[in-house]
Formats: sequence, structure tokens, C-alpha cells
Amino acid sequence: MNLTLDLAPYVTDITACQRCRRTVTLGDTVRCTDGFRVCFECVLEAVEEHHLAAVADRYLPVP
Repeated sequence: MNLTLDLAPYVTDITACQRCRRTVTLGDTVRCTDGFRVCFECVLEAVEEHHLAAVADRYLPVP
């Protein structure tokens, strides 16, 4: 049996990043198009990897 309280999530609610599994608040995450939540640190890491790959002129697949 599932219990639902019909409460809207707040930015201070705790969740986990789907990429690194760190515990973060909802306000510190970004919702991806597939519905997953990713923390800002993982977003910054992905952007940096993309920029380094672009500078090195090589293809980097998206995880």
C-alpha cells in the first residue's frame, strides 16, 4: 500500500542526484528531459567535459 499526502514538493525537500547519488535539495537540482534530477556539480562536470572535448576536437558521448 502506498501512502500519498498530496503535498507539492518544496525546494528544501531532500532528494538524490541521479548521476552521482549525492544527497541534495530539490532547489539544487536540474530536471532533465527524461525526468531525472541531476545536481549542479554534475551539470558543471558534464559541461566542462564537453568543452574539453570540443577544444581537443574529439567526440564525447553524452552519458
